[in-house]
Amino acid sequence: MNHGLGNLIASGPLHQVVIGLSLSSMVVAIFIWVLEFSGWTISRRGFIRNNIPWDATTVALIAVSAAIYIAGRPIQFQLLPGVGGLNPTLCLAPVMAVLFGLPGAIGVTFSMPIGDTLSGALTVGSAAGFLGHTFLTWIPYKLTREPDFKSPRAVFSFFLWAVIVGPLFHILVVAGWLDFTHLLPTAVAWSALVWILLLNHTLIPSLTAPILIQVLYPFLKARGLFWRDRFRANAVSAGSETGPISDLVETPTAQDDRATAVVRRRATDFEVVVDDLRFRYPTAQQDSLNGVSFTIKKGQFVGITGPSGAGKSTLALCLRGLIPHVTSGWMRGNVIVCGLNTREVRPALLGEKVGLVFQDPEAQIIGLTVEEDLAFGPANYEWPREKILANLSPLLDSVRMHGTEKRETFGLSGGQKQRVALASALMMSPRLLIFDEPTSELDPAGKEEVFTVVRRLCNRLDMTVIMIEHAVEQLAEFADRIILMDQGRIVADDTPRVLFRNVDLFHRTEGERLPHVAELLFLLMQDGLISSDQFTAREGDAVELLSLLLQGPNV
Repeated sequence: MNHGLGNLIASGPLHQVVIGLSLSSMVVAIFIWVLEFSGWTISRRGFIRNNIPWDATTVALIAVSAAIYIAGRPIQFQLLPGVGGLNPTLCLAPVMAVLFGLPGAIGVTFSMPIGDTLSGALTVGSAAGFLGHTFLTWIPYKLTREPDFKSPRAVFSFFLWAVIVGPLFHILVVAGWLDFTHLLPTAVAWSALVWILLLNHTLIPSLTAPILIQVLYPFLKARGLFWRDRFRANAVSAGSETGPISDLVETPTAQDDRATAVVRRRATDFEVVVDDLRFRYPTAQQDSLNGVSFTIKKGQFVGITGPSGAGKSTLALCLRGLIPHVTSGWMRGNVIVCGLNTREVRPALLGEKVGLVFQDPEAQIIGLTVEEDLAFGPANYEWPREKILANLSPLLDSVRMHGTEKRETFGLSGGQKQRVALASALMMSPRLLIFDEPTSELDPAGKEEVFTVVRRLCNRLDMTVIMIEHAVEQLAEFADRIILMDQGRIVADDTPRVLFRNVDLFHRTEGERLPHVAELLFLLMQDGLISSDQFTAREGDAVELLSLLLQGPNV
């Protein structure tokens, strides 16, 4: 091969420069991994938390990336004895980094010394492969856009960082280290070796990596394994504005900042402020929430109803702060609960202020006994044991579960499990309690029981309650006001008396109905048998009114 570049570097002052750059790059690579494993990363704002969750999925992605890379290393077509050859597996480095993010970068990079150790080929030169791969993986992970290659900017970003810049740093490290340690002659290191590295890390990836990414990207994204969908919310909560993150989170404008300031001022007067909230799940074609805005005063009992798919459960996740920090997607707008912006604080910080009770109580019951389940939340917040035990019995009494501390949770009835879930949420003494269809699996008596307990607690503790429900009869009876949602929007927001009088609205909202007594009284009102002032959606009041009508002179 042509040694022109090697001779040029070896014979002139450029040699010391490239060796210095190579060694400096290796130091930078070491610094990058120390930083990442310490929980920090580099962004345009400087050093910020990387917020990588070290869960089972992350560990699995690291292991899979490393295993595939190690398994493919023996597949090599020798081009230059003692130097190297063509290895198709090396094209997977940018693929795993772009799709899996930091776990992919860790798996590929650390597979180099692991693979050398397993094959008995670990030498001083292995340091070059390890640290050089840092740039092959970390640069694409940090700087490439989301790999939707329908966008020219995404294609340009991939080729710039994954096919050009990353490999150039890799070549600088590998050739420079092998030259510095005299494992290869300078002329060979900067000529033949460079061409082999370009072939493996630039030419072949430029042809194969885009194809692999376009095949794997939709598959991983649909299953929530694409790295940005997994880690975006954590990066947002830390204020990261790295290249990849900025593609998913809209950079606030001056107008957005002014709007946020206005929302914060309003939040001092309300327990809940939702302002122009929009959210879309990663694989969805349209927004689940589209411009939702409302406020709730302290101590109010607010019902939220609407057909399935209206966005009610998504709204509950936003109010609890699980969106955007746990459930990934694209969010815009502000949600402020108990004076805290859910964009800026993690769900754990809201745990003592906001409680959430799900539709299926078994999905959130953790303890084997009632006592263990109620103690789980406070124990994680390091409450003193004495305080936890002191709160157990009064709370169980308040939800009519007296004396059940030692009962096994799997032996409870559906209504009892729902009340245990409610008591577990109340253990944290929240200011706001959110229910996501808590009575959908209960019989009428169970529904009435849950609503009665919640209304009593709301009045006694001055607690704000948001109840997402299809049980409109109970909402009409207990709620101070009701919000009707449809297709991700709020279509009505008023008191039960006013809202349920709008029969046409509910008929237009497919899948949601009026309380039966409201339907009946509306027909009587149309026939002139009752006045609009007499209309009520409360079942008890309606029964009294109908009794008076039946006793009237015209009956």
